[in-house]
Amino acid sequence: EFKKEEDIRSDRRPGEMELFSRETLLNLARTMPPVNSLKQLEIDDPAFLEKIFWQMIFLGLEWFPSEKWFIEAGLKNATDTKNIEMKTRLLEIGSERFYTDMVFLREMYYFKLENRDAAGAAGVVNQLIKQYPSELEPIYLGLKLSLLLTKKITYQSFRKLAIAKGMPGEIVELFDISFDLLNHDKKSAMGRITEFEREFLQYQYYITTLRYIAGDFFSDDETRVKRAKKALIDSIDQFCDLELRTKSKKK
Repeated sequence: EFKKEEDIRSDRRPGEMELFSRETLLNLARTMPPVNSLKQLEIDDPAFLEKIFWQMIFLGLEWFPSEKWFIEAGLKNATDTKNIEMKTRLLEIGSERFYTDMVFLREMYYFKLENRDAAGAAGVVNQLIKQYPSELEPIYLGLKLSLLLTKKITYQSFRKLAIAKGMPGEIVELFDISFDLLNHDKKSAMGRITEFEREFLQYQYYITTLRYIAGDFFSDDETRVKRAKKALIDSIDQFCDLELRTKSKKK
């Protein structure tokens, strides 16, 4: 069980086994081995392995509060095993200890989105923009949030900021297309796709996919529409992630 700092006795001398355990955990934090990279053991009740894993994570956080690997490893396992309780708990700890860390704040942002906490996600975006004013990713996350909310004023605000900060034109125009699609403005969306194709010939492979997805947005089949929305958001994530990484490497 994870202990609060005020509950830890500072006058107790650790024994030999505890010292060995601390050394082992510190080595793990330094080498940062991947989580869930080994095949699960074929045992009747694997739950006890999870219990041992979480005991290791929380002891690591107790003994080495500044080592964020324990948070990252715990979050990875909680995500893989769909353990919402542990994920929430780790994010709460992280929000106190690593509130300026980009990796952690990104994880918090997506967790807020998964739980339909728009206000919480907006708070994370604002914090990211303050902490990383020269980075494009916080603005991208703000654009994505405004896209999901389909609020024009919010979207235009982030769009203006994106242009001012030098967001690649193809990303801005792609968000314009997506905003029109999500607001069921077929004429504007299809017109923007044509303009996008004319301006960015190098992305023909993506434009073909985009036209196919856009067609399903105006289907009478609600299931197809829902799938189209998910496909659009997923494709935007993949496309923009690649473009932003490429731009970052060129700096």
